[in-house]
Amino acid sequence: MSHTFDKAVIVLIRNLIITSVISLITFFFIPLLGLLIGALGYLVSFWYYLKKRSESIQKLLTFLQKLNRGDYHYNLAAYDEGELQTLQAELHKTMILLKNANYDLMNQKLFLQTSLENISHQLKTPITSLLILNELQDPEDPLVSKSKTQVERLENLTKSLLHIAKLDAKLIEFKDEPYSTHHLLEQLKTVNAPSLSDNNLNLHIIGNDYPLHCDVQHTLEALNNVMTNKIYYAQSQITIHTSYTGLRTLIKISDDGEAIHSTDRDHLFERFYSGQNKRPDSIGIGLSIAQETMKQMGGNLSLEDDNTFVFSFPNTPQL
Repeated sequence: MSHTFDKAVIVLIRNLIITSVISLITFFFIPLLGLLIGALGYLVSFWYYLKKRSESIQKLLTFLQKLNRGDYHYNLAAYDEGELQTLQAELHKTMILLKNANYDLMNQKLFLQTSLENISHQLKTPITSLLILNELQDPEDPLVSKSKTQVERLENLTKSLLHIAKLDAKLIEFKDEPYSTHHLLEQLKTVNAPSLSDNNLNLHIIGNDYPLHCDVQHTLEALNNVMTNKIYYAQSQITIHTSYTGLRTLIKISDDGEAIHSTDRDHLFERFYSGQNKRPDSIGIGLSIAQETMKQMGGNLSLEDDNTFVFSFPNTPQL
């Protein structure tokens, strides 16, 4: 394999030769001056070489930074041929491969999104028809009542599965909206007021109003998935506590029911996991969806203490 020096190396060699010749000639007549010229010449030559080398490396670094941002339009052909030519050529190949892969990925993502929309439409139509048909039947008929419950459960399952598919494919474009814990929890309280009343549960919200950044609609859905869980397991009270750490805004939801069993804790956010005290109508994906939603918004959902769910929100907008 041939080896080609770049311009900086060629200039360095040339300058060293010139400096050496001048230094030797001067040394023959004035030794001290010859040594001084040689030392200064070598220092200047190496300084110039390092400066040019640093500029070449900085160009490559700039290209890699743009590549990481998805910018594939950087002109690598502008580089001079030389010692870094092989690296430049390989980076150019990598750029082309990444550009093509990104193009294919975008096409696949678009195809998947279209397919999911079609599947959703095909599933919703018969389910809606069944719901309408049930509404036309005698509501006092036990069979009709049972049928309605099962159709509604099927509808919720269909929505959840489609939502999971979109999360996995990263098809949901989350907004980054400035909001506050007060407004968020007031909406959550309003949505769950009927269920809280039916189950004779008290909801206590403790803490100040703190800022946060999130997609409000999807955050409410994630919070509501946890609230549904709490309403089922609470004895008489559900507590929501807000706090602010400087880096994160936290919303903690707990209840006065039993502690989550130790064997369930490590699997609680797994899809379709059936715990020891699973709700009869649960399909085991609500908590998984809530956690994945939080992660894709730059936050997290975790479990601490006996049965406290912790929503963690970043305090800076996610780029």
